[in-house]
Amino acid sequence: MEIFITVNWIAIVIAAVARFVVGAMWYSPMVFGKQWKETVGSSPSEVPEAIAVQAVGSLVMAYVLAQIIGHIGATDLWTGAVVGLMMWLGFVASIMLPGVMFEKRPMNFFFIYSGYQLVTMLVMGAIIAVW
Repeated sequence: MEIFITVNWIAIVIAAVARFVVGAMWYSPMVFGKQWKETVGSSPSEVPEAIAVQAVGSLVMAYVLAQIIGHIGATDLWTGAVVGLMMWLGFVASIMLPGVMFEKRPMNFFFIYSGYQLVTMLVMGAIIAVW
């Protein structure tokens, strides 16, 4: 069994771009932008260096997700989204929730930020699996 499989780089780039599109909507004033700013003290657009790091992180996330999806053999929207859900549950939510609690951050922070991660991982998983 190969550890690293061949991936579709177009799907990876599209999934990473989709993460930015979801983020632009998620953190807009019409969705969670105002609540995020109240919770954290700044909006994501006020931290341009974080946006650059997010671009690289989105590509890494899409690549790793593509590896996992390829190994599982997911080829449809539903299965790809389920893989994204499982990765979120096992590696994002399970790490973020105790971190938020230890840091005594408001639960609103957890719900907004981890919710964004959940939605993007569902979308990215679906895109990668179908491609």
